[in-house]
Amino acid sequence: HSWAPDVYEGTPTPIVAFFSIAPKALAFSVLIKLMPIFEIDILKQVLTAISIVSMTAGNLLALSQTNAKRLLSYSSVSHAGFLLMGIVAGNALGAANIVYYLSVYVLMNFSAFHLIKIVARWKDDETLEGFSGLGKTNPYLATSLLITMISLTGLPPAAGFSAKLFMFAGVYESYKITNNLSIFIMLMAGLLNTVLSLFYYLKMPFYAFFRGNNENKELQLTLGEKAFILTLNALLLLFFFKPDWVFSIIKLTKLEG
Repeated sequence: HSWAPDVYEGTPTPIVAFFSIAPKALAFSVLIKLMPIFEIDILKQVLTAISIVSMTAGNLLALSQTNAKRLLSYSSVSHAGFLLMGIVAGNALGAANIVYYLSVYVLMNFSAFHLIKIVARWKDDETLEGFSGLGKTNPYLATSLLITMISLTGLPPAAGFSAKLFMFAGVYESYKITNNLSIFIMLMAGLLNTVLSLFYYLKMPFYAFFRGNNENKELQLTLGEKAFILTLNALLLLFFFKPDWVFSIIKLTKLEG
């Protein structure tokens, strides 16, 4: 994963938004097809270790970041670890949970990078400080930022909570069936890393609502930008209350297979 932070920081934001998602979707679509192979004990142990290291290293490295795109790059490392939990779970429920997690992750990431792009245009600044005063200048955008970051953390009432809840439930079911201690350790690592991620995901909303702003230029949004932001956030809230809609689509399209 060591390429990610430099590439994320140095690449135009729309391209980063695409590449933060596309490689994961492709990689995990392949891994889902290979899930029966990972029932081999040694491979399951290796994937479990990679999952724990990815979650933990990604979160720990994200804590010290001041550039918003670098922060999201390390968070993507952590999310890859969470997705691997579904592969380790190794059952049909795990496969469906991976596709659900990826679907929600697409919404969260596009929302986050879209907000960074708008703020960077406003202040020509991609650091966390660039979000200072956003709550006063544009409450609409600041509220969208809060919803997005809450969802990335995995808190209600956003779909990121459902994505992690279903993933943890699938892993726990796998542990009950196999009594594999390493799976239980991975589950505990996932829960602890979810708490740890609070300390960097909520930095942006903190700067937006509780830090002053010396920027005199008003932040203007086009109608298209407002509509895009509203759509993404509405879906993140809707899928929290109606996750079965997404699972129904997954079942109909056979994406989990």
